[in-house]
Amino acid sequence: MNHLTTRALLAALLGLGLAAPTLAQADPIVEQGTLTDSDEKLPDESPFDSYTFEASAGDRIVIEMTSTEVDTYLALDSDTMAEVLENDDAGEATTNSKIEYTATADGEFLVIATCYDPEARGEYTVTITVTPGAGGGNIDEDMDDDTHDAVDGQHAESVTLVLDNTEPRVEQGTLSDDDPVREADDRHYDAYTFVAEEGERIAIDLRSEQVDPYLSVMGPGLDEPVENDDYNNSRRHSRVEFVAPAAGEYTVHATCFDKDDRGDYTLSFGGSTSVSGELAGNEPTLPNGEYIDWYDVTCEEGQLLMLQIDGQGFDTYLILEDPMGSWEENDDHGDTLTSRIESNIFQPGNYRVGVTSFEGGETGTYTLSASTAPGYLATRVNGSGVVRGEFDGSEASLNGNGYVDAYAFEAEAGKTVILTLESDDVDTVLKIKGPGQLVEMNDDYHAGDTNSQMAFRVSESGTYYVSATTFRSGEKGSYALDINLDANKFDAGEWAVKEGGQVYGVFVGINDYPGDGDLPYCDADATRTSRVFRQHFGMDRDHSVVLTNDDATIEDIRQAITDIGAQAGPDDMFVFFYSGHGDQVARSGGTDIADPDGNDETLSVYDGDISDDEFAAMLDDINAGTTLVVVDSCFSGGFAKDIVTKPGRIGLFSSEGDCLSMVAEKYQAGGYLSLFFTDAFNKDKDEADINGDHMLTAHELTFYLQQRFDEIVRSGQRGRSSRLYPNGAIDPGNNLGYQRIISDRDGVSPHIILLDW
Repeated sequence: MNHLTTRALLAALLGLGLAAPTLAQADPIVEQGTLTDSDEKLPDESPFDSYTFEASAGDRIVIEMTSTEVDTYLALDSDTMAEVLENDDAGEATTNSKIEYTATADGEFLVIATCYDPEARGEYTVTITVTPGAGGGNIDEDMDDDTHDAVDGQHAESVTLVLDNTEPRVEQGTLSDDDPVREADDRHYDAYTFVAEEGERIAIDLRSEQVDPYLSVMGPGLDEPVENDDYNNSRRHSRVEFVAPAAGEYTVHATCFDKDDRGDYTLSFGGSTSVSGELAGNEPTLPNGEYIDWYDVTCEEGQLLMLQIDGQGFDTYLILEDPMGSWEENDDHGDTLTSRIESNIFQPGNYRVGVTSFEGGETGTYTLSASTAPGYLATRVNGSGVVRGEFDGSEASLNGNGYVDAYAFEAEAGKTVILTLESDDVDTVLKIKGPGQLVEMNDDYHAGDTNSQMAFRVSESGTYYVSATTFRSGEKGSYALDINLDANKFDAGEWAVKEGGQVYGVFVGINDYPGDGDLPYCDADATRTSRVFRQHFGMDRDHSVVLTNDDATIEDIRQAITDIGAQAGPDDMFVFFYSGHGDQVARSGGTDIADPDGNDETLSVYDGDISDDEFAAMLDDINAGTTLVVVDSCFSGGFAKDIVTKPGRIGLFSSEGDCLSMVAEKYQAGGYLSLFFTDAFNKDKDEADINGDHMLTAHELTFYLQQRFDEIVRSGQRGRSSRLYPNGAIDPGNNLGYQRIISDRDGVSPHIILLDW
């Protein structure tokens, strides 16, 4: 269902003045209806019925649509809502639909009751329940599930962490030939002292743009010096944080890693806030079962916030969410299991820090430390244009990189933004953060090029911050930052379907085989997948063929690929989908480079087998810029080496070349790959879209497929061992963990965009 078209249609229907029932608490309205050929049609020709009702701000709205005859689909809209809410399946094992919403303002609401398959007809029941004042607010649907924990619709409780914002002591110094030399390593150094109380948490910073600084601290209770060379992988920054083991005077050596270095430096002494905690199994959890503790930290504009977790007994994971809803993550810093984030503060306010684990279910104790240092401010930019600047050494330094200039601009939801940073003098790097998105960086956007570019679809209107810096510390020179706030989306990276291009497809699903060996739902897989491409990719019915059961013969499939594929050109995408039996047979010619095991994998179609070699030959005459092949069958992974042999090809396969593929009968699908593949482009596209830019890339698709497979299949049935198929292949029926989805996207960039919305 196309959102924009649907929204326009719903808005028109709201203007019809249909009578709206008045609903009372615990007094649901129940509508019995039938989808028929005489009903009004949505743009994809799906029949629909409409119902209206009124609700007040704070009212909790629950709408359910059930049917034993059609796969239901619901939509809810109102002038008071930011976007249309839609739902296909209310759960994994149902084709019924459900929408829950808390009204943010008084108004009239419209329900559209329709079906997922435009050709479906049948009876249904819609139940609308409005409970006054029972909402308590909605969870922001643009927020990433992995960084938010909802308990009864609210964030989990958090602990306030108060930063030590005491003005730090700052010393400016110079390492020179006149300085004393350390006996241990022959390095010149300057010495400074400070007094600390027992248990006081100390943070000391040493920065320089002229030397590679090295920091060493000695004092009472320390058996050996506390030292640091490159903090957070920066050759221009050393930092130590520790708890004073005893009261007394401590000595700091400001020195350099290279004993021949000479130059200026800045040494600062400050405090650090720390808290000890434990993931013990009674905390809220993230979707994959990781326990999490939340902390609130109030930050000021222009600060550099430094966070670190040291854990005992588990692999730590750190999350930082800013007031805009944008978030940063870190697992392992360098070669350690310590998690660390440094984030410049552009917007003052409350920041949420999440302490969790890399794997679900891990427990252990930890220490979270937080401190601040001087950061940098952003220059406001009004509208699109080119900003010219120069790194001359007077700027702040972005940790791990070089000098940095930051810019702020307003971007509008739905627009495509392209940022390009070019320089003849330095190796550029871009960093972007904004409302509700993952913080991202880009170094070289073309192989062998030192310029940087970032392109993204704006998912939420608001202020975005871009930091322009360099790949190496200390680099100086001029640059040009091109900010395009209303770009052509096709200029924003590589596209599977280019501007003016179309989608062409052949979809094959076989349930009923001659004799024995029938399968459930495979024909539905093919029909459902073709429907997804029509609805979400705009694929024309004349540009596709669906072959099911006795129509799916060797010759029919060959002819369909020839006829449909011949229409596709370099701006188009060709899709081949198969759900059915697969087999493995010995090659008459023995081993070759694509089949080193000496076996051919086959598609077991209605009247015989199509070998991987034969199928690859069928694809060779297709001139589409992108060819996407999805095979959900036993042994399908064996097709990868035969198919992904040319640029522009992507292959997705339901199992290894030596493994059977299980039927997803529980979910009314012929196979798990078929189920998850259609979900990724339909009801779960926002979940699959990792960075929230409303563009689904090849990388995001394959990551989503594997994640869903791991959650539902590999985490399921387990046996001590697996039976062996007669030819020695693995049957995962006793152990679902033996099956996994195989993706081969070597023929395209992982960032190629498959779908946008």
